[in-house]
Amino acid sequence: MRPIRWYLKGLFPIKSTSVMFGIFLILYWLAIYYSATPDQGAQAFVFLSFMLVNPFILLSAFLHVFRSKETTLFELSMLSSWRGIALARVLSSLIYVLTFWALQAVLLLVTLLTGVPKETVFWLVLTTLNSMTNYVSLGLVTSLTSNRTSSVVMGSLVFFLMPFSSFVVLQNYLQYNIKLSGPMAYLVYFFNPEATYIYHSQYPGFIDLQLVHGFAASLAISLTLMALYYFVFTRLQFKP
Repeated sequence: MRPIRWYLKGLFPIKSTSVMFGIFLILYWLAIYYSATPDQGAQAFVFLSFMLVNPFILLSAFLHVFRSKETTLFELSMLSSWRGIALARVLSSLIYVLTFWALQAVLLLVTLLTGVPKETVFWLVLTTLNSMTNYVSLGLVTSLTSNRTSSVVMGSLVFFLMPFSSFVVLQNYLQYNIKLSGPMAYLVYFFNPEATYIYHSQYPGFIDLQLVHGFAASLAISLTLMALYYFVFTRLQFKP
């Protein structure tokens, strides 16, 4: 238990965690208050959270995973095995991001009281969860780079640029009246499940993809990337 307590210590700093929670509440109020309908408000809250807040949440989670070689050796002395370190990093990143996902889910469930359809809330909650797990798997893979600095740089690029890039793809396809289908539809869904659902519901026929299939495929990719991280990390050898 001692190694586990040490590893999780500092995972939720009071100041930064309070700021994140506060930003979520402010975004939620702004989205609901300034939207024409509760349905649009719920979608706006999810979209703003994904684009503006979730990248910082993911980066905060992985600052706890992107470690120097010296710290990794210390972890090895505490957790006794490479497998233990890999598993601890996967679990700590999931615990961190899923805590914030739970807050988003609760706020979305509250919108049911304002008349938002159950199906809309269900898919917003599900795609938000899907997005979190997708980017956790990507963050784990970027942590395999040679040093902490390169991991932070690559992780930041993934967390901040990929959501925006996938949104730009959706906008461009819609602007030029091109149906999004095939592998591109799955790729866009993987990097931005929330926006894909919103566009799928607002523009019927624009995205040739069943949401259930997109969810299943992205979940399979995420689990594969996590397994790949575990396999590769347990075979890395660090030299002081």
